[in-house]
Amino acid sequence: MKKFLLLHCEDLPKWQPHKNIYKELIYPEDEQVIISVWNKEKLPSVEELNSYSGIVISGSRWGAYDDEEWIKELLKWIAEYWKHSQQINHKNYPKLAGICFGHQIINHALGGVSGKNTQNEEKYLFGVETVAVTPAFQNKSYVQNAWKQTLELRSKESWHPKQAESERKTVQHELGVPKTFKIYESHGDAVNVLIPGAELFGSSPKTNCESYTLSDRVIGFQGHPEFSEHIMRKVILPDNDRRMSHEEMNFADLHLQEEKTDYDFIGNILRNFFAEQ
Repeated sequence: MKKFLLLHCEDLPKWQPHKNIYKELIYPEDEQVIISVWNKEKLPSVEELNSYSGIVISGSRWGAYDDEEWIKELLKWIAEYWKHSQQINHKNYPKLAGICFGHQIINHALGGVSGKNTQNEEKYLFGVETVAVTPAFQNKSYVQNAWKQTLELRSKESWHPKQAESERKTVQHELGVPKTFKIYESHGDAVNVLIPGAELFGSSPKTNCESYTLSDRVIGFQGHPEFSEHIMRKVILPDNDRRMSHEEMNFADLHLQEEKTDYDFIGNILRNFFAEQ
């Protein structure tokens, strides 16, 4: 039975009903997966992590640089996790994945610099982003296997009803990992300087680091593959009136209804990433 540790870093009440979105993303049909949720109480010691198959650090309204005690403790814990993982047999120790804030705080803890998104003039980003991937991303076996699984699933299902039948047939016959993927984004912070020794997986015009890996033991995604169109339009967008004009919000809402993402591909990547030793 797989057991995962979810470090749930979002404390707004509106997110409490949505903690299961990470299981639905990575293991949508596996009822044997157990998710243990951390809500800023005492973190498990790095020695206690052997019982887990993987760790996910979620998004958050907070920044990796904020002067909050739980953030300081989490930064220390990530550094201790990485140090410990280098000293033991990898096969018996869980891998670590970060989403949005998780992606940023892992980077910040391990020698990189995360902060306001300098590539986008420190402005807030919201919507569907197209990420250009690197050869390093395309050449990973867990990415290649994930793409094959994604194509197989899409060929069996009515994937993305908005997609034209001709386009769907074309995408089913792409043998190689595509050069881009689409993902939901909602962030003002970013990875500005990547962890020394980490591999860049993807970038976009407004965010230099959209994804990375460190020794294939840690993986980060700036975007939100776990989000659905409903979450983007009904949970996040209504609260963006302080950041976006009425016209911008209307445009974003239409854009979200028209654009599809590759959430299934990213979910498969994470599942294969955790499984591969």
